[in-house]
Amino acid sequence: MFFSIKPKMNYIEYYKSLPSSIVYIDDTEYRKAIRRVFYFDPKKMYTYNGKVTDFEQLDSVTKDELNLDSDMINISMDALYNATKHESLFHELYLSAAGRMFSTEPEIGHAVLCSYDTFSLYHSCIWHYLHGGISSLLSLHHYEELNAYLKN
Repeated sequence: MFFSIKPKMNYIEYYKSLPSSIVYIDDTEYRKAIRRVFYFDPKKMYTYNGKVTDFEQLDSVTKDELNLDSDMINISMDALYNATKHESLFHELYLSAAGRMFSTEPEIGHAVLCSYDTFSLYHSCIWHYLHGGISSLLSLHHYEELNAYLKN
């Protein structure tokens, strides 16, 4: 008897299956949103190259912060960047965000857009772009809000 193994959906398909908006009101909810959007393995912990080993002695906030799947964050962020980097509107967002870190590298801007202050807006922009293309992005209030935030 053969069992059919369902192939894992690629990351962009997974991303498109998420809700179009994300809401968080504190750091804990933000980290939870990041874990969900970037499809973290809940069992993975970041250990600073093995230097942190006794998680039981850590406070709850530190434990939560270390619940980080560094492999999946790289895969998922690369997938989102590659899906958007050739679109001029995203390229402008990336450059504006990079400038906040005194950089001209769009990849740095992409990481900045995943920060607490802009992630919910950025997520909505990507989600709508992946579902409806550039016209969907241009009609989105979150896109205008993100642009205005980056220009201040």
